[in-house]
Amino acid sequence: MKLKYNFAIQKVTDFWAAVPVGKDAKKYRGVMSLNESAKDMMEFLREDITEEELVEKMLTEYDVPEEQLRQDVADLIQKLREAEVLDE
Repeated sequence: MKLKYNFAIQKVTDFWAAVPVGKDAKKYRGVMSLNESAKDMMEFLREDITEEELVEKMLTEYDVPEEQLRQDVADLIQKLREAEVLDE
């Protein structure tokens, strides 16, 4: 799976914003508010990656319990599916 659209991800005060850019701004009209870990997951999702690979990459970035990280990854993937921004 990977992101269906090209997003610019920028820091806005105390959160990150993912904004579609270029032609994709016409296809997906919205802005996503992200925390730090969601921002990193979005960066990894620019390339085709499995959920398990995403968990493994995030484990190298964050010192958190694996089960918590797996849940966080699953939660974000579900939200991205609902927003229809993932190619699977």
